[in-house]
Amino acid sequence: MWVALLSRPDAVVGGRAAAYLHGFRGFSKCKPVIVVPGAANARSRIARVVRSEYFHELETQRVKGFPVTSIAETVLALAGEVSRARLENLVDDLTLSGGIEPAGLLPVIERESGRRRRGIAFYRELVEKRLPDAPQPDSTYLERILERLLSKMPIPAWTREHPFTLGDRPSRVDVFIPAWNVVIEADGRNIHARRAAFETDRRRDNELATRAIQVLRLTYE
Repeated sequence: MWVALLSRPDAVVGGRAAAYLHGFRGFSKCKPVIVVPGAANARSRIARVVRSEYFHELETQRVKGFPVTSIAETVLALAGEVSRARLENLVDDLTLSGGIEPAGLLPVIERESGRRRRGIAFYRELVEKRLPDAPQPDSTYLERILERLLSKMPIPAWTREHPFTLGDRPSRVDVFIPAWNVVIEADGRNIHARRAAFETDRRRDNELATRAIQVLRLTYE
């Protein structure tokens, strides 16, 4: 990586190589990727070279001694390279772990307004849905949708608001299918509420798993 960086003036680590240095889940060691000014030579035998017309606008930081594109810049670059599902998982990983707030991803997205960039429209929509003031479906509304769907399916008998004792406390689940040992939860909380309840939900799910009960969590989408 250092050889690649030193071979090009002003170069910084970017793309999948930056994702690896930042510790993004699912990104392993790869061929060095460096970002250089738009007029620079884009050929290298040891690295993938990405020329950026807007190089001097890039947010950068130091990671393990390397000059690297910031978390927000790195995710923006990946938005045009990875699948939608992988991008969504990455954004949720970063926001749930506290790596970055959704609002912290917006400035670089706004900078790209009016520029042609692959994946930017979906990426913007994905981030905007995770903002604190984004409209969220009411959980009761989601439960009604779930109930309508289940009533049309050829499945064993199920109960709503089924009582369980979890963590030595009385609790309830949205739907329980006793014959299948399956619990279904309609998760309508926004990203901030999910973060607050993340540990609690996992404890509940794990306790149910010890009883051989599978938990399915369904979002609005």
